[in-house]
Amino acid sequence: MRTPNLNRMVKTLENTSNILLRDFVEIENLQNNHNAAAKFTNAAHQKVSEIIVNEFSINADIELVSGKKLSEHPDNKEFYIICPIEAMVNFSRSIPIFSSFISYGEINADGEKEVLESAMILPTSNQIFTCAKNLALFCNNRRVKISSKDNSLIAIDNIKFANLCSDQDIRISGSVSDDIAKFILGKIDQVIFSNKNLKDALKLYILESGAIIEEKDSYFIARR
Repeated sequence: MRTPNLNRMVKTLENTSNILLRDFVEIENLQNNHNAAAKFTNAAHQKVSEIIVNEFSINADIELVSGKKLSEHPDNKEFYIICPIEAMVNFSRSIPIFSSFISYGEINADGEKEVLESAMILPTSNQIFTCAKNLALFCNNRRVKISSKDNSLIAIDNIKFANLCSDQDIRISGSVSDDIAKFILGKIDQVIFSNKNLKDALKLYILESGAIIEEKDSYFIARR
């Protein structure tokens, strides 16, 4: 079910995941020196970024999920959005909730960016998610499609959203991508977050799982 490009994305993430896991072990030994842990985290982020850029930058624009351009080709309509480490605070604090992902897309006829396929890895749980537009969603090569469930457990990325779910249980993991992965697997019932760049890069996972994403004011809600 994977395209050749999606296979390349998965293989690249598997290689960089091994690097991140080795660095994560070292980070655990630096928790009494947060400056050293932060520098080590930034170095890991840079190292993984360079590997991904070297792999995909020949014919396509590449930008970080923050919007920073790493590679640009004039008049090119193909692009990659990459996130070497999503939840860098968790990584630097040796909290095993973080991910890496690569999303590929094209500029459509309306001049808008459209993500067409994406791969995401959760290194500490060894889970790989892949999706392509209209070709379903897979976790470790098993197709995933969520079903209806009571919306009782909600993940939020900021305490300010707590008032939106006063009658439900809430959790804050520090990683939107990890929350969306758990949402896809049915472990979380809703995800409320505010980062538009993450929404644009990860929206395809939500849609291909059979869920919807709504925009309200300055935040987004992924729900069944």
